Amino acid sequence: MVGRLVLVCTSYGGRGPQPISPQVLGRMFGLGSLSPESAVRRGLETAASAAYRSGYSEEFEQIVRRHLADLPSLSYFYQQAMAGARFDASREVRNITSPTLVIHGADDCYVPVANARALAKVIPGAKLHVLERAAHLVFIEQAKEVNKHVLSFLQPRQPRRRQKAKELPTPHKTVLLFEPRRRSQKKVLAEQKTKQLVEWIEETKKEITSSLRLPEPQRSPRAQRGSAKPKTAKLQKLSKEGGTQAGRRLSKAKESFANDKSTLWLRDARKAASAWEKRLRSWLSLSP
Repeated sequence: MVGRLVLVCTSYGGRGPQPISPQVLGRMFGLGSLSPESAVRRGLETAASAAYRSGYSEEFEQIVRRHLADLPSLSYFYQQAMAGARFDASREVRNITSPTLVIHGADDCYVPVANARALAKVIPGAKLHVLERAAHLVFIEQAKEVNKHVLSFLQPRQPRRRQKAKELPTPHKTVLLFEPRRRSQKKVLAEQKTKQLVEWIEETKKEITSSLRLPEPQRSPRAQRGSAKPKTAKLQKLSKEGGTQAGRRLSKAKESFANDKSTLWLRDARKAASAWEKRLRSWLSLSP
């Protein structure tokens, strides 16, 4: 696939709008020349404009010498001339879709400028540049102008300018794309109060539990020693009688002890409740 196409001093051939004249065709073939050198010179003089031959005579002579050094045979020259005469692409050029540039010399005698205009008109969207003071050798006669147009046409499209990168923040400043939510002061204070309240509840539970715990009954050493030895019938009877009286005394002692213990329990419970009440009031008095 062709990206871009440049056509210089040419035509689509066939029956163009302006064919080559018989006189120019005779000079191209060197008719009337007495030697191959004179035929080549005559053909090149017709291909170049008079302004170029007079202004750059030394350069024109170099072109003549170069063609003489590479002079083809008569049969080869005849085959080339016949191929140019039979060339016809008038139907195919309409199918060119690539961007096309047509460059032509205004004084071209071999391919008159009318053919270049017709070629640019047939190719869709083609551009035409006709250079003055130039003939069929326009790419030599006006080399700077031809190169300028070709380079301007073939150069790639300028890429889009990239936007300038945003300036980075200063090192001491930290920028977060997604800044985490900051907990409100009320929420932090509520969490602290809740934590403190839980600690106070645990302490109060321990105090109340320890104050309400009954002490385990302790047996006297004498009772422990007596239970270790087997009793006789007489001793059992005496102990039974004495046990009744001792039991009464013991029950009375237990009642008095229980009353004293209840008083102690109530006092400790009141202290714990008072301490709990003070802590609760201090907790509630904290500003939210």
